[in-house]
Formats: sequence, C-alpha cells, structure tokens
Amino acid sequence: MADLPVLETLTMDGAKVHITAIRRYCDWVFTWRPWWARLWRRDKWVVAHADNAAAIIVAEVNA
Repeated sequence: MADLPVLETLTMDGAKVHITAIRRYCDWVFTWRPWWARLWRRDKWVVAHADNAAAIIVAEVNA
C-alpha cells in the first residue's frame, strides 16, 4: 500500500485523514478511513472523476 498515491488532510478538529487513490471495479476512486475508525466503520469512498469529489471528501471527513 506504500506505493499508492496518498494525500493527508486534517479534519476541523485536527484529526489526520489519509486520502488514497485506488482502482476499484474498472474505475479510480478516492478512499479514506480515519485512524480512529479502523475497527468499527467501513471505508468511505467517492469516484475520482466526480465533479464534486473534493466537497464530498471534506463533508464526510468532518461529519
């Protein structure tokens, strides 16, 4: 996983979130999962070519 493209961002409360671009089902997606959610929450993702991908990521990681 170390060779996948990753962007690190912070939530409004300062938690680190890694955004990773991966290939899923014949398309690229951005996926994230905060470190504190490893055991009880599923991965979140958005299709990379979505016009509002950045807005979706910001809304989800700050939810």
